[in-house]
Amino acid sequence: MKAFSEVFPHFQATAAEQALVACLLVERVVVSDDMSRLTVYVVSRSFAERAAFRALAEEMREQLFGKRNIQVEVRERFQLGGDFTAEQLFRAYQDSLLEELRGRSLLAARILERGKVRFPSPNVLLCDVEDMSLNRSVMQDLRRYLEEEVFEGRCGLKMEFRPNYVPFEKKQLAEVPAEALGGRQKESLI
Repeated sequence: MKAFSEVFPHFQATAAEQALVACLLVERVVVSDDMSRLTVYVVSRSFAERAAFRALAEEMREQLFGKRNIQVEVRERFQLGGDFTAEQLFRAYQDSLLEELRGRSLLAARILERGKVRFPSPNVLLCDVEDMSLNRSVMQDLRRYLEEEVFEGRCGLKMEFRPNYVPFEKKQLAEVPAEALGGRQKESLI
């Protein structure tokens, strides 16, 4: 691995990106066969929001490729050591996780966003999930994404995701008088 500045010596980080870039080591750089996509795999020695990595990728695209139609993606991993528990990481990374999940599965994002999340122990995430077959259908993917992809793969932390199925409560709309809706009741033509 090399320092980010060694791999991209001509890249000029913005003031906001300088602290992030100083903590990055480049693992590898991958270019697609058709040269339309550049993916930079980095290891960060400190935690940063996913939005910071997206902003870095956009700045790299502009500086390195100008008007050429090339997509740049920065894929991050963290070396957090013993600084974070899964609970602390989830609280710090929650907005980024939800944003990323929305791009993958709106249903999984909705479950994590609306469900009451708690940590009965520092590395066990318990989330209330309405007991519906649709919700159950995404649990395996949500568990894999959180445990394997994000916590272990990206952050190097063991975490166990446990859904806590709660009864589904059908919510009914209250009856609203027609006058309140601004409409008139139709008069009988007979």
